[in-house]
Amino acid sequence: MIAAGFSNTGAYKGGHDTYVADLLGFFLPNSRHWLGHVRPIHALTGMFTGFRWESAVYLGLSLLIIILATVRFTIAESSRYILGLLACLVLSLGERLHTLGWSAPVLLPYSVLAHIPFLANMRAPSRHMVYAFLFLGILVAIGLRHLCRSHVWSSRARICFAALAVLIVIDYYSFDKEMTPVNFPPAYQAIVNNGDGALVDMPIDVFKRLSYPMLYQTFHRRPIVNAPLARKLEPSLIDSLNINNVDLQLRQLADDDVRFIVVHKAFLDSDSTLDTLAYDRRCRRLFADADQIVYVVP
Repeated sequence: MIAAGFSNTGAYKGGHDTYVADLLGFFLPNSRHWLGHVRPIHALTGMFTGFRWESAVYLGLSLLIIILATVRFTIAESSRYILGLLACLVLSLGERLHTLGWSAPVLLPYSVLAHIPFLANMRAPSRHMVYAFLFLGILVAIGLRHLCRSHVWSSRARICFAALAVLIVIDYYSFDKEMTPVNFPPAYQAIVNNGDGALVDMPIDVFKRLSYPMLYQTFHRRPIVNAPLARKLEPSLIDSLNINNVDLQLRQLADDDVRFIVVHKAFLDSDSTLDTLAYDRRCRRLFADADQIVYVVP
């Protein structure tokens, strides 16, 4: 990564002031939190800069309560972890201070990091929250340990401790069970059962942008031509593959050991240049159903 960063400008992408934490996001439940579906909260978090999943930086009010209630008793032990937490929070804010999507004219340390070779590759500052949560966990542990060792550890204190534990579980429990169903299309299984070789998904212009080929590759384990990569440092076959001349295209595929063509019928209307009859005249059909057609490159 270091070598590529110094030798190839394609390694650098923008986003240092887009994929950032919002100042209020530290205290507002994010869109995946059970309170994040409440209309006023959802409206506020919807104003944050960047994607919802990149701006999910909620610290947890239950944890902040524990830290604030105990920090004056544990400051000698916890000060270095507080500094680590604050440093990570500042870095997660990006180049400028964002509040409900409004970018204030306040430059932050990331405005320097964004221009340093190699470090500029870290284009999503909000991901520093991973480290912030580690520091946060240590601070909460120190605070709870102080409560347990307190000389006033009475029955009332034990009740408070249990209540805090329940509050933490409620604050962090994910009620959002939304998932994407993933099925392995029979078309790819037919390819797996018919020898080696790479494959290309068509229509090409559609699958340049979609991640389905990369998802299905986790099943079939074959080299693929289509992939919407975040960092593409050199040209590949997809950049030069001829779309209009089928004969030339098939020669290109054969030269690069691409043996199979998968045509997705659901996207045929998105590309008027794709003519399945042209492939039927030149290639052997290996598989066909209501969703896909698989051709073998001659």
